[in-house]
Amino acid sequence: MNSVNLLYKDEFEDILEEIGSYHKFQRLLCWLIIYPACIPCGLHTYSQLFMAEVPKNYFCRLPDLISNITHNNNSLALPLEEDGSVSKCREYDIDLGTLSRLAAGEIERDPHWYTIPCLNGWEYDDSVQSSIVMDFDLVCQYDILPTVALATLNVGSLIGVALFGYISDWFGRLVGFWGSLGLTLIGGVATAWTHSYTSFIIIRFILGLTTPANWQIPYVLGLEYVGPMKRTWYTIATCASYTMGLIILAGLAYLIRDWRHLSYAVSLIMLPMFLGILHFDQQERLQHAQELMTEEKKHGKENGIATISQNNLNMHTSHVNSVSPPAAVPSIPQRARNCFQIIHKRLRTVAPAPKLFGLFLSPNMRKKTLLILLIWFANQNVFVGLTYVGPQVGNSQYLGFFLTSAIELVSYIPCWLTMDHYGRRFPMIILMVVGGIFACVTILLPKSHTVATMLCFLVAKMAVCASFLIIYPYAGELFPTELRAYGFSLGSYFGMMGLIVIPFIVYLGVDNLIIPIGVMGLMLVIGGLLTLLLPETLGTPLPQSIEEAEAFGKGWDWKTTLIGWQEKSAPKGFRRKARDSGAPLI
Repeated sequence: MNSVNLLYKDEFEDILEEIGSYHKFQRLLCWLIIYPACIPCGLHTYSQLFMAEVPKNYFCRLPDLISNITHNNNSLALPLEEDGSVSKCREYDIDLGTLSRLAAGEIERDPHWYTIPCLNGWEYDDSVQSSIVMDFDLVCQYDILPTVALATLNVGSLIGVALFGYISDWFGRLVGFWGSLGLTLIGGVATAWTHSYTSFIIIRFILGLTTPANWQIPYVLGLEYVGPMKRTWYTIATCASYTMGLIILAGLAYLIRDWRHLSYAVSLIMLPMFLGILHFDQQERLQHAQELMTEEKKHGKENGIATISQNNLNMHTSHVNSVSPPAAVPSIPQRARNCFQIIHKRLRTVAPAPKLFGLFLSPNMRKKTLLILLIWFANQNVFVGLTYVGPQVGNSQYLGFFLTSAIELVSYIPCWLTMDHYGRRFPMIILMVVGGIFACVTILLPKSHTVATMLCFLVAKMAVCASFLIIYPYAGELFPTELRAYGFSLGSYFGMMGLIVIPFIVYLGVDNLIIPIGVMGLMLVIGGLLTLLLPETLGTPLPQSIEEAEAFGKGWDWKTTLIGWQEKSAPKGFRRKARDSGAPLI
């Protein structure tokens, strides 16, 4: 971030405090658009966990003649496995006459007969009403394909972060938001119309493009208009809204057992969002210098300040709000106009901002960046991985998913209470190590201890959810202001790269959860121990430049490094005002 952006940010923060940092305009924006927008974000991401349910029993589909002879009990004409069970994936490679005699019980199975994979698909029992597994025959040698579809959605997410970020920066927040919501709605409905695995996976990729944008765009939009003292609450509220969506998904999946109808439900639930957006004009902050190169866009920013001011002033006059007196308000648009004019004049003389590689040029900054990336990777992938595994823990997939989602709401409480008092570092270390240990305990318990297994799993999920929430403000306070946006993008991309692999790790635990949960537990413990090498940021000045960020924590001995705090470590040039306790403004 260059000096122009810093000038804008400081002036905007001052103006925002005067006109009301969380009053009528911000509350309407949050409660009508942002919080509701976060609710459906996880619906399409995790709905496939219920769409791909596998029936308990299935067998090769045999010719109708054989079915008539066996009265649809085709297991009589199928080969046996080594344990004596009927094979689900293979059939005999013999002529129809011999197969008919076997089905009629005239001859016994010959162990020398050759077997081949099912040629005509499969027949399924009625343990599952409807799923893509049954419609597209995704069992036996094709049972990995649902996992491929899940990974494909995450590939789309990796691309969608850049795509909709570009759209939002060049065409506006609400243009990107409308586009993302519209594409999600269309893709969700189109999912229910697919009649082949190929079309299904294409639609999943398209939905993946919109998954991060549906959360990030409204989150950033609100973050830019909520005052510093309310950003901790705002961050937790948006995460809680996301979690409410997962809880709703558990209920919808329980009530709607047809996967096509479920796809309709998780898509149509987004329709009220479009009604909320109609009540707001496009209110954007400055993100790029290009936005100020035209007078039309510049006056749009001024009008945005005036709109917030007028909305909050109206609330004040109705004795609900407590913003500045009416006499002070008319000067706000003029101050905003002056601010933009100064920025506009300086655009041609500002030195170019540092690029991404600036995070890796100096040794201490490089060390902290690599540590942040590894910790971010561990948090994001274990969080998503445990959510994937949730339906497999316990006796009911619906109850398991509901509990592992609801526990996220509980995890936000200790974050809210401890982040501003005990810092970011020690809570994150404790949460990650404890979460990893409880994850490992989960796989060590006997299968008969269902309740104890579920409780340990919930503790692990709660811990990683809380630590994942902390990583956002913690990373933002370690990155320098001029490279903070790059740092967040890099962390997000690095974490999403792992999401392409994590479905396959979960796939290894289809029959045994030891491998996926053990791997994720180990990742959490390692990530928690790596956090010991980072300094504590609570109460320290926010680094503005690469030089300041490099100096923070540099040259510490091993004792100071383990403690994470050195009272006199901050250079004189650091600002001495209180740190914003919420997510940093990037």
